[in-house]
Amino acid sequence: WKTIKYWPAPMHTGALPPMVDYQASINLLTATESGLEKGWISGPLLGRDRGETAPLGSFLFLTVPGKSLWRSYISIEQHGSQRIWQKEEIDILKVAADALSNTIIREGLMDQLQASLDETENLYHASHQLALSASDSDMLASLSRHLAPPQIQHALLVLFDNNEDGETTVLRQAAVWHAADKGFYNGGQKPDFTEVLRIDILEDYLKSNPVFYDDVRFAPLSEDFRTVLQQKGILSLAVLPLWASKRQLGVMLLCAERAYHFTNRDMRIYPPLVDQMAIAIENERAYELSQKALRDIKEVDRLKSQFLATMSHELRSPLNSIIGFSQVILKGIDGPTTDLQQHDLAAIYESGQLLLSLINDVLDLSKIEAGKMELAIAAMSLEDVISSAISSTRGLIKNKAITIRQEIKGPLPSINADAIRIRQVLINLLSNAVKFTEVGTVTVKAWVTNAADGEKEVWVTVADTGIGISPENQKKLFEPFSQPDTVQVRRAGGSGLGLSISRSLIELHHGRIGILQSI
Repeated sequence: WKTIKYWPAPMHTGALPPMVDYQASINLLTATESGLEKGWISGPLLGRDRGETAPLGSFLFLTVPGKSLWRSYISIEQHGSQRIWQKEEIDILKVAADALSNTIIREGLMDQLQASLDETENLYHASHQLALSASDSDMLASLSRHLAPPQIQHALLVLFDNNEDGETTVLRQAAVWHAADKGFYNGGQKPDFTEVLRIDILEDYLKSNPVFYDDVRFAPLSEDFRTVLQQKGILSLAVLPLWASKRQLGVMLLCAERAYHFTNRDMRIYPPLVDQMAIAIENERAYELSQKALRDIKEVDRLKSQFLATMSHELRSPLNSIIGFSQVILKGIDGPTTDLQQHDLAAIYESGQLLLSLINDVLDLSKIEAGKMELAIAAMSLEDVISSAISSTRGLIKNKAITIRQEIKGPLPSINADAIRIRQVLINLLSNAVKFTEVGTVTVKAWVTNAADGEKEVWVTVADTGIGISPENQKKLFEPFSQPDTVQVRRAGGSGLGLSISRSLIELHHGRIGILQSI
């Protein structure tokens, strides 16, 4: 029992009478069932000296909150003489006790509410800091700094490294926090927890639930673990496992150098926050793995682009020589040749040109993927570029009954673009049209129209009367190395890079390219 408030009558100037043994008085009188049933007890005040026989006075104990649960009471005392308490007095005082009980209950509820609000605020700050933490040390410090009571001097985050079979093989100290970082650690040198990082010591806590030990000297620990903790001066310990995606990532240890009673609050707030920490650690690991994979992909892509660029350069040099010398011989500069030699030389020249085109496509693709394709933007006449592309393509018609037509609707404005690359795109489109058309026409149209935003834009279309493209093949038409698997395509050949490169070049100009079903 603890006296929380004492009021003396005005004529009584002394303090709380030191000779009154309240505990003995209550123990004596609460032993009777009558007092428990009535909610009040009266009787003599007993002295602290057990040899004293004369009572010090009379008292009336009233239970608060007026029930037969003696959790608190009001003691009305008359010192120096005996008194018999009247029923009317008791009834009036019981009303006062009930009123006091309501006040006590209200204050208790307010205290609980305030404690709950404080706890919620601390949880919010800890959770918020966990979300903002950039490292394991920051997360451990955030949780410990906001929630650890002063009795907790150390916190340790131990992460597990597992083998391919999922077995824990290594315990790694990811972070350690000391109360010195919070400003109230008065101990000596901060202890080193390296000896705790042993599987034989922490094996009991693999796949375990949270455990709290108020005193490790009497806790069900292995002797090795108990010895290590005592050597570090640790008397109280909490072991909180970190789980994420049904996998234990490690444990968090809370350590106190003096015996500390872990409260219901500790057991309530730590596990969910540790779970949040585990999820953050799992996300951090996933992010690191994704970043590593991304770096690896970029490195592989860089090596591939470097290889393609090197090989293209090494192949183009001798190939240009082959094409150049075959052309010299075909023109008769080095002397006359037979018809058979002319036929063979023409095949060498055409194959060389085809191979050179393929190498150039591969080199362009590697530059585009590496983000190193540079455009020479300047004012250009689109009508002149279209005419030049058509002239270059006429040689592909050979013996086909095909007519290439050019239809320019109205004067075309001068545009800012890379004329060489725009010509390359048009030649790719015209070459495909001629390649897959045996009889008919290939038509290039160009005109100016208004875009959705009101700006002027130029449309250029290439249409043919060839075999067409099926809807399922249209979806992958602009993908690298992608060609429809048809007899005509296999007969015509090609690398499947032309349209992919064309799309990239047009997009580099901030333009659009696609398929129209009809024009």
